[in-house]
Amino acid sequence: MDPGLFRNFDDAFLPVLTAHLERLVEDSHESTQRCVAEIVAGLIRGSKHWTFEKLESLWKFLCPLLRTALSNITVETYSDWGTCIATSCESRDPRKLHWLFELLLESPVSGEGGSFVDAWRSLGYKQDGGRLYVLQGGLAQQEWRVPELLHRLLKYLEPKLTQVYKNVRERIGR
Repeated sequence: MDPGLFRNFDDAFLPVLTAHLERLVEDSHESTQRCVAEIVAGLIRGSKHWTFEKLESLWKFLCPLLRTALSNITVETYSDWGTCIATSCESRDPRKLHWLFELLLESPVSGEGGSFVDAWRSLGYKQDGGRLYVLQGGLAQQEWRVPELLHRLLKYLEPKLTQVYKNVRERIGR
């Protein structure tokens, strides 16, 4: 979605979109997930120059929405959400996206549900594994700007390097 809509009109359309986004994010179909991911990316990119109060309100809405989306990731939708987060973080000040990074760092690898779950659900299984893929996309856009987040992630992932599943170790190594 074009970030210009939210950049030019601020949060004027947000009340109209919230109910639709909440309904769409519950649907696991690829087309609806892609629609939500594109709107969310446009919303985050378009909110670049919003006031802190508007941003705080936006993230109070987006965090639960993104938690739901990440818990519903499938093999068809993980790349859509990875692109959404990577696009949202591209050329942005990480301090203005701290809500997003804290959400993604909550539990990138849960350890529950086996290798497919933790490796990013590459074969369509559900749970937290998609977070690691999405988190890596967002952090890769930040490059050198987030050393504290990278150190926290390293500390979190180091004990998981002995993970029994090869695809989990490979995803951690990227």
